[in-house]
Amino acid sequence: MTGIILIFSNREQHLDKDEFTTFLKEYPDVRLCLVNNGSIDNTLTLLQELEHRYPKRISVIDLKVKREHDFALRNGFRLLMRNKNIDKVNYGVNMELQDLKTAIEFGSNNS
Repeated sequence: MTGIILIFSNREQHLDKDEFTTFLKEYPDVRLCLVNNGSIDNTLTLLQELEHRYPKRISVIDLKVKREHDFALRNGFRLLMRNKNIDKVNYGVNMELQDLKTAIEFGSNNS
């Protein structure tokens, strides 16, 4: 199983819950850790709605104050590593899901 850490900061306007639904259906062996990095818009609310909809596939970490990306990644990595089934971790910062799909497909073709 692949774990993916996605870091978001003030991305409310770019988050599409339906895209996440489609993504999770296309990639059943992916677990997402969504990190809210100090957003002041409704990014956290949208991420929590996704977590509530898919509690076995999505976890949310809320960093109240914006931190460096490496700090957010470390927190996401620690959370994902609690799941013993995860054997690979990828990450992205303010990525669109299409970019993420490309990265996953590239990685699976070159393993």
